[in-house]
Amino acid sequence: MLLQPSDSNCPAEASNHKKTAEEFAAQIASLNPNIEILSPYKTARKPIRCRCRVHDFEWETTPDSLLSHPRCRLCVNDKLRAERARSQEEFCALLETIDPEIEVIGRYVNSSTPIACRCRKCGYEWAPQPVNLLAGYGCPVCAGTKRLTRKELNRRLKAIRSDFVVMGKYRSRKKKLTVQCTHCGRSFEMTPENLLHGTRCSCQQGRHSSTQEEFVAELLEIVLQEKPLRHDRQLIGMELDMFFPEHKIAVEPGAWYYHQDKLDSDQEKRKACAERGIRLITVYYGAKGERSVNDKDVLCIESECVTDRDKVSMGKRILNMLGLTRPTDTDCMQEALAKAKVGIQECTRDRRHVDERQSEGE
Repeated sequence: MLLQPSDSNCPAEASNHKKTAEEFAAQIASLNPNIEILSPYKTARKPIRCRCRVHDFEWETTPDSLLSHPRCRLCVNDKLRAERARSQEEFCALLETIDPEIEVIGRYVNSSTPIACRCRKCGYEWAPQPVNLLAGYGCPVCAGTKRLTRKELNRRLKAIRSDFVVMGKYRSRKKKLTVQCTHCGRSFEMTPENLLHGTRCSCQQGRHSSTQEEFVAELLEIVLQEKPLRHDRQLIGMELDMFFPEHKIAVEPGAWYYHQDKLDSDQEKRKACAERGIRLITVYYGAKGERSVNDKDVLCIESECVTDRDKVSMGKRILNMLGLTRPTDTDCMQEALAKAKVGIQECTRDRRHVDERQSEGE
């Protein structure tokens, strides 16, 4: 189904916004002022010519790639040489500013040689590449990305969830297995990864949050310096996942598999918000190959945004859509990730207490 943009008197809202050459140049200048654009910008995937003012080096790339990696290969080589020349003390001091929960117990050789580390939070020891540590990839146990066994899956589910029973055979973190909702009795397939990260049965939608929603709420609260109204039903007569009154911004992240049959309802929400001067951003994650939503305030993401890396990528794209300054370091994202994990645990614990009280009442 092709959705049309909501009615508005503003010409920019009446059609899909196409990035101009000036807007693209401003984005690049904010990321790396040493890059000069030599050829006209046309589309995100049409190659352009660039020049590095530092090395006087010219190369050709796509605007998408340049936004993701705003530097020339000579600058990258300089960075790698600097990393190889780094001492043990310099590496440990730098890592301490990025992730103080990681203790280095091995010897630093270079950015690509694995180094032994220990998580101060959970005690887990592993040997990642230093470049990954400096990029913000912390303890895989705390992040929930460590390879799971069936025994570990059952142990973690027992500790955090009571709304699902695993029925099928466990093969790997990303291979779907059959689960049954303890509330409605419906059986369906879900990956263990989504199960551990708070994905809910449709009968429980709106009763508590997913980690994706919690992360977005925490990130925007940090960036906007405003606490959102969560799951408000009074403003437009329909529930909004998060609303920031001072900035007149609302955001609704949701799984594509659940929202693909509710596109008309989601469009009505955006229209109702626009009538009240509120911009509603709808985010669909897990929308693999889907290009059916044609609206400048809709973001379709192929990833299911389960890992911390994918959540951070989603957060950056949402901030970009809202025209907000993106964080220059990982502190903001890491803080939002940590708060989201605490928030989802509290939601699950509260849901379990409700279930227990209902059982006692029966």
